[in-house]
Amino acid sequence: MALTSQSILRDRILVTLDSIEGANATRAETLAAIGEAFATVWTSADLEPPKSRPWDTKWQNRASFERADMVRDGLLVDRADGIWALTTAGRQAADAVVTGAATARAAELARRELMWSAIVAAGGPANLTPSVLNDLRTFRGGRGIYADGDSTRGVLGSDGVAVSFLHNGSSYADELSTGGVRYHYPKTAVPGRDAAEISAGKAAYRFGLPIFVITTGTPESTRTVHRGYVEEYDDKLAMFLVTFEDGKLPPPPPATGGLPFSLTSDSDSETSWGKRRSRPNQQRFAFQVMQRYGGECAACGLAIPVLIQSAHLRSKKEKGSDDARNGLPLCANHHIAFDSGLWGIDPSTTLLVARTSGPSLVELGITRSNLHHLPQLPHVDALEHVWKGWKQP
Repeated sequence: MALTSQSILRDRILVTLDSIEGANATRAETLAAIGEAFATVWTSADLEPPKSRPWDTKWQNRASFERADMVRDGLLVDRADGIWALTTAGRQAADAVVTGAATARAAELARRELMWSAIVAAGGPANLTPSVLNDLRTFRGGRGIYADGDSTRGVLGSDGVAVSFLHNGSSYADELSTGGVRYHYPKTAVPGRDAAEISAGKAAYRFGLPIFVITTGTPESTRTVHRGYVEEYDDKLAMFLVTFEDGKLPPPPPATGGLPFSLTSDSDSETSWGKRRSRPNQQRFAFQVMQRYGGECAACGLAIPVLIQSAHLRSKKEKGSDDARNGLPLCANHHIAFDSGLWGIDPSTTLLVARTSGPSLVELGITRSNLHHLPQLPHVDALEHVWKGWKQP
């Protein structure tokens, strides 16, 4: 995968220094700030160590050479003490970069709004011919994540910004619903291309631009388009969370971390920021459960993604909330067994227990004795609710 261009590297130096009080910092402070601000967009080549300076990354080494060019161009002060400091011209250049990015984002947002209008005008968003999407530059080729490089590569990202995600339904079918999709990072035989597509997906998140998820239509020769946005992504899970919204895009809801826990929910209040009525937070709940607890079955340790489900402790039919603290990742078998009351969880110890009149934990294939292996535990209110309703015969 290619290195980030020197021009983009220069822009990152400018805007980072401009964000620091006094517009000056040491080399180490400047590089640390740049690295943090743009952590999600470095290419794999950028992060490799150069042979001459194995303690640096290539982008850090190249940033030092770029500093010298910026001094010659009058953007940085020529200081012997190693401090990187913007000149007046440098501050003006930084302002221009920020303005340019805002202008580019506005133009790309308008282009995507026109694209959606054209999709609807063509008889969509359901059951369109692939040629229509190709002509509109909504999707082309067999790429999992399509970024129209001619239109989006540059100030918005060296790899462009994702326009559409292809979900053909051949795998992970349960991760697609009317409300959104949990989309796995591409993993093909071309790692450089995969990294570029992932970078483009993250750029769509960073700039808050709408994207289109392309699914199989009816008949299968057609395509259906879902308009939405990348609500979140997680590198550990290697997954994007895309929320659908065919009308005006709302701001994303707050993360559950730090919010008061509510065991129950009012479906109307949960969807006040959107229009989804049928299990409106299904994919978000599943995504956040995996983030909180990991992708293994809490009862047996099975780690095959397609077989892991996000189970509610207080169920949806009991108006259980879509807070991840009211959930656990379980394989399909142990999810069914849990919902059927064949096993339960003691809230005081988190011990897993089987019904005395039913199959044992061994017979159920449960290999975990408690939940202490999880990085975090469910909320005690959720565990106590389930335990209270779980009756030993």
